[in-house]
Amino acid sequence: MKNRILPAALLLCASFAHAQMEVAPERTWTLETGKEPAKGVVTYTATGFIATNEANGIRLVNPQSGKNAKLSGHGNAVRLLVNSPDNKYLLSASDENIRLWDLVTLTDTEVKADGLNEWLRTAALAEDVKEIAGNNSKVGRIAGALGKISKEVGKRLSNERTFASIKAINIAFGQNCLIGNNAKGRLQILLWNAASGIVDTLASLPRTDNPDDLMFISPNNEFIAHNYTETAVTRIWLNGIEHTTVPYTNKLFGFSPDGKELATAVQGGIALWDPATGVNTRFLAADPDQEATAFTFHRLNRFYAGVFTNKTTGENSISLWDATSGRKLRSFLITNPVLDGNLCFNYEGNFLACRMTNNTLATWDVRKLLNEVPSFSENLLAKVKWISPTANATAPGNSFDLKACIESATNVQDVRVFVNGTPLAERGIQAVKAADAACENSFSKTIQLQPGENAVYLQITNSAGNSYSETRYLQVGGAKTTATLGKRLALVIGNAGYKQGPLRNPVNDAKDIATALKEQGFEVIQVENLDRRKFQETVRTFTTKLRGYDVGLVFYAGHGVQVQGKNYLIPVDADLQTEADVQFNCYALDNLLAELDGTAKANIIILDACRNNPFERGWKRSATGSGLGMVGVAPKGTLIAFATSPGSTAEDGQGKNGTYTGALLQHIRTKGLSAFQLFSRVIGAVDEQTQGAQLPWMLSSLSSDIILTR
Repeated sequence: MKNRILPAALLLCASFAHAQMEVAPERTWTLETGKEPAKGVVTYTATGFIATNEANGIRLVNPQSGKNAKLSGHGNAVRLLVNSPDNKYLLSASDENIRLWDLVTLTDTEVKADGLNEWLRTAALAEDVKEIAGNNSKVGRIAGALGKISKEVGKRLSNERTFASIKAINIAFGQNCLIGNNAKGRLQILLWNAASGIVDTLASLPRTDNPDDLMFISPNNEFIAHNYTETAVTRIWLNGIEHTTVPYTNKLFGFSPDGKELATAVQGGIALWDPATGVNTRFLAADPDQEATAFTFHRLNRFYAGVFTNKTTGENSISLWDATSGRKLRSFLITNPVLDGNLCFNYEGNFLACRMTNNTLATWDVRKLLNEVPSFSENLLAKVKWISPTANATAPGNSFDLKACIESATNVQDVRVFVNGTPLAERGIQAVKAADAACENSFSKTIQLQPGENAVYLQITNSAGNSYSETRYLQVGGAKTTATLGKRLALVIGNAGYKQGPLRNPVNDAKDIATALKEQGFEVIQVENLDRRKFQETVRTFTTKLRGYDVGLVFYAGHGVQVQGKNYLIPVDADLQTEADVQFNCYALDNLLAELDGTAKANIIILDACRNNPFERGWKRSATGSGLGMVGVAPKGTLIAFATSPGSTAEDGQGKNGTYTGALLQHIRTKGLSAFQLFSRVIGAVDEQTQGAQLPWMLSSLSSDIILTR
């Protein structure tokens, strides 16, 4: 059956973009020119660089700091560039050689390219002989025998551009590379191991001599896509065997980082395809007169970005889409055209880079581009309003009729009910489109309860991901279970391994606090040295599990800072050149409070995060102070304990633990202390030990005190 781009797919692309206006790049770099013009190529590296070809080498630029470096070693212009899926290596190819670069040391590694070199030379000469021979079997046998004397052939053709026919390169784990080589008569896929030098032929594909025809290899080396411009068809091979075709293809832009999508330029926009089935999964619409010249995927699948040229006016523009919903977030004009296919996000996904036709590399800060765009992810998550129960309640029996109203910008895919942290066995519960205009999707279900207290919440899934209702507590018979006797869950974080301003004690603090909390009946999740991505994932995992617990506790030891009146916890990988970098590279305390809201009945946050911050020294600090700042109001059912008073810094401590954590460990094993009693004693101990130089403080909205120690 033919693949069709359905008009309905246009509904996914309803544009919320601003009117197009020109946006200047955040930074630009003028690149060196070589003796011969080279088609540009850009990619990202895990070390924070954007990599692009420059003359006979590679230019690495950091779009955030502006730092740059050059890798030299190619005899002539680099034509192909790709990073490995483990982000340890960068593979580059020119007409003369292939090089493998170590992204940590920024040096080329020792690779054995002799086998590949000899293979290409031998294949080229053999094909020349076969072409001349035609049907002459004798000459054909001679051509076949040439493979046995590859060394002689290599000597004879040593001055040839032996790599000029390579159309695609890819590197997998363990220095295994795939090479797409356009030999005469066929397009061959070679498996080359850069460590051993061994070369094997995996597949022979139909030959193409059109320089506009492009080939891409999926990151997992499973799929190969090659577009044939003259017939506007992209052919896809799976494990070396032709698998399916994609029609309507004007240009090929390659695979997504997970290999699950293939992007092509089609009339009217960008089409995304499932390479396994050849089915069109999404259509990103452009204006009628626009033609796509470049497209890229976000590494974490948050955005799509495309470059377009208006065929009538000649204007060039960039568009950004939300990858979850497919809606266009913003379009803006740019001064210069972009070289075909030369667009990519950096590894973190917060900068966008383009290689321009005027031989410059330009970058834009995605965060600033989306500053004025209404929230595109949180607004898409479903929101829940309880109808029954509207508050914590006593159940009349062992069953209860749950009712809720669900608001969702996209279709609700699934609703799951959790009781005491455990999902009900039944899956695929659906919300029903409500007749009542006041409720978009109504949900109702009768559930069975256990004697005692039952913590109930809903998990709603739509295209933006999972969201959760507030937790409701339903009591069945008997006295209510108090928080002192209930379930307890703690998240303990120790961040010490900072590249700038490493700390001595936070990991020790985390280990010792985790041990003490376990003694007090807490189930503990202990983690160390979290980068930004792991910070977000860990908090989300913790708060998801916390629903249904009586007491939640978060302990954090590490660097923290306030900027523009907001508090941030600093991941170990943060590169904070300016104040503006903080909100995009650190974890906001407000986000933690929001994640905890509606989870356990009582939450305690302990922040030993006010140490003197080395990142601040080079900042122009207008509205920023040292340490952490005042929190206006603690969310209902929350106590926040700070290691020192607002705007002040805390000591890392001279011994095994920080000053504040040491005092906390001193008193947390005292039996029968309430939360207020415990932290009051800690405040007094630190004040006395530091002779008033460090005065901890706390903020609470707990409706009643809870016993923490036993």
